[in-house]
Amino acid sequence: MFTLGKKLKELAQKSPLSNNKIADKLGVSVNTLYNFYDREHLDTEILIKSCSIFNVELVYFFGELEGIKLSEKEEEKEELAKENIWSKKYLEAQEKVNKLQDEISDLKSKFIFAQSDFIETQKETLQKMTMILGKRKVYSKSKFETNKVQMPKKLVTNLNTSILAEC
Repeated sequence: MFTLGKKLKELAQKSPLSNNKIADKLGVSVNTLYNFYDREHLDTEILIKSCSIFNVELVYFFGELEGIKLSEKEEEKEELAKENIWSKKYLEAQEKVNKLQDEISDLKSKFIFAQSDFIETQKETLQKMTMILGKRKVYSKSKFETNKVQMPKKLVTNLNTSILAEC
């Protein structure tokens, strides 16, 4: 079974600091520090100061709770970090897809607008052509009248109809 004192002793042994320096930074004597190494529990103040001295998180002292080792927790953190990276990449890709869909919608509406403009232009052109042909009919009729050629009304109507049909 682990004890907080054993964890503190492990940190002290791995540290380049001497026991005198560690005791001094904790604000205790060297003998008290050696007594800490044998204790199962330590004061919260000593744990917090130890975390600062050895640059570890408080969870280091409680790394083997309920059979879970600290290294397993770190592996879990790494897995979550990887998942976060993929989640971010997915969200970025989704944003790009949304932007492209917006661009496609804009292009569709521009195409529809251009198409309706084209249709309107074609209608106007057809109306102008009809007006020109209408004047042509009048011109043709007046030409016959000025030459004193009398054409039957039925023939003039058929002629006008055939001119319109050709257009």
